[in-house]
Amino acid sequence: MPSDFSDLLSCDLSRDLAVVTPLDDELARSHTEQQLYDEQAGAAYLRLEDTGWWHRHRLVESLLTRFSPPPGAVLNVGCGTNLLGRRLADQGYRVAAIDSSHPMLMSRPPHQRIARLHGFAPCREVCANVWDVVTALDLLEHVKDEQKLLAWMRERLKPGGVLILTVPAYQWLSCSYFDSTHHRRYSCGSLIRSLRQAGFDVELSGYVFGFVFPLLLLHRLPWMLRDRLGRAFKPSSGHRPALRVPPSWESAVLGAVCAGEMPCARRGLLPWGSSIFAGARRPA
Repeated sequence: MPSDFSDLLSCDLSRDLAVVTPLDDELARSHTEQQLYDEQAGAAYLRLEDTGWWHRHRLVESLLTRFSPPPGAVLNVGCGTNLLGRRLADQGYRVAAIDSSHPMLMSRPPHQRIARLHGFAPCREVCANVWDVVTALDLLEHVKDEQKLLAWMRERLKPGGVLILTVPAYQWLSCSYFDSTHHRRYSCGSLIRSLRQAGFDVELSGYVFGFVFPLLLLHRLPWMLRDRLGRAFKPSSGHRPALRVPPSWESAVLGAVCAGEMPCARRGLLPWGSSIFAGARRPA
């Protein structure tokens, strides 16, 4: 059973997993296709998060240390298998991890400093005005009404609390094969505008995965061309492309390349990249 979260959550944590109630049924429905994909992906996501090269740079952990060092309370929205939450809990944070996929939430052993919440955000059981940090990694693009979710996350934060999020970059890079559950991709400018519209003060933003961006573009190019030629990929009944777990040598090489760009990326200095991050604060 996790440690005391009574100041942060209004749900029963006597069991290892608490079920939360969505506040917005329409917003929850916009997650449905991604949820089906997550249920099918299962253990592949766990292998991806543990071995994938894009998880080795630890950009988010470095931003958290900068904006809100431990101890503190972190709400990890759309946590997946909660690799980030495990790392943060080991550093001394209390972490509430929420995701709509039961297999993903239960894929890792319990942790005393982690409360696992099964359901959709926004939800009723997460207290407002009490969280030091909210994280949302590659989540916003899956939500039809981004402003509703951003407003809810802003209200969960303490005054002065920080939202750290990542999103995919460049709408022109979109293709039906890889983005079938996405409503949009972003530029730095469009993400900043969305955050400011939701009432955040954006303190830092920038691109990441800039050094490997040409390789990612080449990987996507055939599918982008298929879309332009009217031969778009059409998933059926929630079935999505199979997740590819890269071999260890690939993760080692590309992980080292990404680590090399981090001194520039964490300062927002990369001119391009396949993803965008932002650190935005709720005004005090």
